[in-house]
Amino acid sequence: MSIKNPRLEHALRRHKPSTFLYCVRCNEFIKIGITSDVSGRITLLQIGNPYKLRLLASWAVEDAIVQEERLHGILGRWYERGEWFKAPDDVVRKLVECKSLDDFMLPLD
Repeated sequence: MSIKNPRLEHALRRHKPSTFLYCVRCNEFIKIGITSDVSGRITLLQIGNPYKLRLLASWAVEDAIVQEERLHGILGRWYERGEWFKAPDDVVRKLVECKSLDDFMLPLD
């Protein structure tokens, strides 16, 4: 497998055990990220943010880094900055309602 994303390559080399993928809302934006400690990560994110963050969902996953990249790709058309997206409410609702990320697919318009 050829990896073209430097962030992904770096994370895979570090082998940090990130086992959760999470979705956080801040106003009209959502953040998709990975962590080994969801509540601790939200606390750290909140420190640098003047707006209230709200955890929408988290999933225990294998290959969290790969799953994160996949989800970022699916949401790419709503990319804003970093790991933040401005996806429509119906897309966010569909994501949050997924029991498994394998179930989350969007129709290509």
